[in-house]
Amino acid sequence: MQSRCRGAGEPLAAEPAAGPGARGVSAAAMSALLIQEAGELGLGEMYVSEREGCDCTGDGTEKKPFKTALKALMTAGKEPFPTIYVDSQKENERWDVISKSQMKSVKKTWHREQMKHEAREKKEAEDSLRREKNLEEAKKITIKNDPSLPEPKCVSEI
Repeated sequence: MQSRCRGAGEPLAAEPAAGPGARGVSAAAMSALLIQEAGELGLGEMYVSEREGCDCTGDGTEKKPFKTALKALMTAGKEPFPTIYVDSQKENERWDVISKSQMKSVKKTWHREQMKHEAREKKEAEDSLRREKNLEEAKKITIKNDPSLPEPKCVSEI
């Protein structure tokens, strides 16, 4: 399993104010706490396997990977994206970090999908407003008999 480094902007779980003993916590205890919490950070990683993954039932974990990297990015929702692990091409290795070129391509596709989604939502909102306006206009319409015409009569079927 590969280790994961703390990314820029990610807070540490516990940072001593002025050295290891400042809060009565030893350096060894602090180190153990950080190692334990780093192991619990699973949201910073997503797994994609074209061979074993499924975009429908996968959840991005090692046991249930997604089939496509795009689904992983769509699930993440926004940048910064988590580290994406894909099927490794090397023997005796299960996972490998997605290549920069592949990630760039997938991000480009993700941005296009986001633009389409935003455009679709905007169009639906405009259509909804238009329908509301049409409905209000329709409510104002009243039907009256034209007094210049003869009185209407009921026609029965023969």
